[in-house]
Amino acid sequence: MKFRRTRGVTLIEIVVVIVLLSILLGLSVALFRSANRDLGVRASSHHLVALLRAAHEQSRASRNPSWVVIHVGDRSVYGVSRETVGEWHFETLVAEPGGARTPGAFGKDGRVTNAQARLVPGRVGLALEFLGRTTVDCGEWPIQAEDQGITIDFWYFPADVSAGGLPPRQTLCTVGSQVEIGVEPNGRLTATIGEMALNTGDVLLKHRDRWYRILLVYDGREACLWVNDTLLATKPGKIRWNKTQRIGLGATKHNCVGLLDEFRVGIVLPREKYVLAGQAAFELPHGYLARDAKEFVIHFDSEGRLDPRKHAQALRIKIKSPTDEKEITLLPTGAVQR
Repeated sequence: MKFRRTRGVTLIEIVVVIVLLSILLGLSVALFRSANRDLGVRASSHHLVALLRAAHEQSRASRNPSWVVIHVGDRSVYGVSRETVGEWHFETLVAEPGGARTPGAFGKDGRVTNAQARLVPGRVGLALEFLGRTTVDCGEWPIQAEDQGITIDFWYFPADVSAGGLPPRQTLCTVGSQVEIGVEPNGRLTATIGEMALNTGDVLLKHRDRWYRILLVYDGREACLWVNDTLLATKPGKIRWNKTQRIGLGATKHNCVGLLDEFRVGIVLPREKYVLAGQAAFELPHGYLARDAKEFVIHFDSEGRLDPRKHAQALRIKIKSPTDEKEITLLPTGAVQR
């Protein structure tokens, strides 16, 4: 019987196979890392676009400013938006000992301390008429962070001067001792928030036959005063809130005469940060950042457009990695292109 001899695998062949496998493994790892870097750019650009569109839509829906903050230093981005915490429409007054109560949203009823206050035809439905010493205690303004922002939004109808004249100064609303909005006798609107003082300059609330929408916004970096959706004053600054702040309307400091309607107060807080994926990073054109600044703030006005005071033209933002890049363009209208 004849046996067939079987040839084995030589050491050289084993070494060749190992070398080939090592090369293939190295190429696979390199391709995988490159794909990850590309995926980081795409995922990050999708998130930024979604955040910009959300801020644009929120401003249009709420008629309040919104912000998107890009932090170049730690490769992160987050939105800053308003959350309403109190709202009063003055549709009803419930008589109570010593005054009356006006129901409000979010479990905050207003306590009217002057029984002479009355409801009259307002901008929408009914409005509360303030007669000299009328005040409304709207409860506490919630403090979630000592550096949070605030928004105060309401409609004001000036009183007829012929009905006995105006007081030297009027107080329209206050938040504790740190915020006050008032009107001077000539119709100039003023606002103070901490050490920041603003006024409407030559724009006066002197027409006794129209409603004025007043909006005070502090976003944690600066205070802005708007009248009828027009920005009239800004002041940069910081404020640290006291723990207890009560919201008051009317004569909490000075007399108040006129009508108030649709009063809303909110908090401004940053949302959760998103850190760019993989090796993606922001690249901003020259001039976007001030010297030594790490943050670039994108401002949307109350109609969802880029705030022209801050952004005179379209914004172009790149997200880059060693192997890929995406450019996102934000038009003056607030629309996003990529």
